[in-house]
Amino acid sequence: MTLCYIGEEGGYGAMGRNHKVFHSNSTTPLIEQMFKEDREIIRDDVSGLQKDRIVKRACGDEYVARRFQALHLVDA
Repeated sequence: MTLCYIGEEGGYGAMGRNHKVFHSNSTTPLIEQMFKEDREIIRDDVSGLQKDRIVKRACGDEYVARRFQALHLVDA
């Protein structure tokens, strides 16, 4: 779910030239809503993801890393 939210590095291909990050526009609001509703349940899981090898690699891109940080801020 987190990888779907943060997306992947953009900037390539015909459509990607104008997109810094490829992510799903349709799942983003759904994932944000789940994080808002179940914040207390998933807080520890999200914190641990900073050490996850795949998430760390994805966050090597500054724009993807911003989306990951934004996921931590979803709490209202």
